[in-house]
Amino acid sequence: MANEIKTLFSVVKGVKQDWKVDWKESSKSDWKFDFDAVAGNQPSAPPLNTVLPVITGTATVGSVLTVSTGTWTGTPTPTYTYQWKRGTTDIAGATAATYTLVADDSGKAINCVVRGTNAISTGAVTAVAVNVA
Repeated sequence: MANEIKTLFSVVKGVKQDWKVDWKESSKSDWKFDFDAVAGNQPSAPPLNTVLPVITGTATVGSVLTVSTGTWTGTPTPTYTYQWKRGTTDIAGATAATYTLVADDSGKAINCVVRGTNAISTGAVTAVAVNVA
């Protein structure tokens, strides 16, 4: 019998993986198979933060703060969202990478939660807070 190649699909944590399976007849009573991941199909991985985001800018009312995303891994590459906080309370509408400090921020700790999201899941980390003068 001629060699036969089949492609199988398996589901691992909700992600389709392609596998190439080679069935070979080595003798009339003995069959063997070898399988490898098909080239080009990268395994998926959830977002994982490896370096925390950092807030930069002058921490005085009227100044603009900027938060970095930090460093993340994950396949596919994560996208990012932001939520600025005054202490532990979300600041309404403050969902960009920049935030302009207002009078209510005076004397408070301001931080930002950065969320990395891909097709697998979402991870979240909080930048170290800055104290507003």
